[in-house]
Amino acid sequence: MNKKFLLSAIAGIGSLILLFSNFGFSISADSFISTEYFFVLDIVSILLYVLYVYGFVALGEKHSVQPMMYGAYAWIALSLAGAVYSYLVPDPAQESVIGLIISLVIMASIIVVGLHMLKLKSHYGEYATGYGILAMLSATGIPYLVGGAFGGIAIDALAYVVAILIFFRAAKR
Repeated sequence: MNKKFLLSAIAGIGSLILLFSNFGFSISADSFISTEYFFVLDIVSILLYVLYVYGFVALGEKHSVQPMMYGAYAWIALSLAGAVYSYLVPDPAQESVIGLIISLVIMASIIVVGLHMLKLKSHYGEYATGYGILAMLSATGIPYLVGGAFGGIAIDALAYVVAILIFFRAAKR
């Protein structure tokens, strides 16, 4: 069993759980949870997210799909840069332009990964097609525009589940 893919799948499950818990915390108006707790939760979320996205790097390496591998590396690097930058710049007004640029490049990286996931249909069947379409759709922001935060998170969660299934399948081979 390939441990890289197994680790990515398990990290994806943890990241998915934190996605829903963070969404729940953000909509609760009576939050009495400390700032330190949110900082620790952010660190754990980022670590799990990076390990999850690393699964796409491993898929690119395994199947010699260089653009997928480089797209996933860019996705990881820019996600880390965006997280660090958001902590260094406490004023959201100053963060907006650079944060927008980082977000747009992350979205482009996700589209590259999704597009090249479609090419792995022969290895992962409809899961590869499903993830590729969901990732590209999510990266464009259309689900957020049509369904609001719930619609966007629903598409992201579905993409997570499909990617986790792909990582488990890759771990068996």
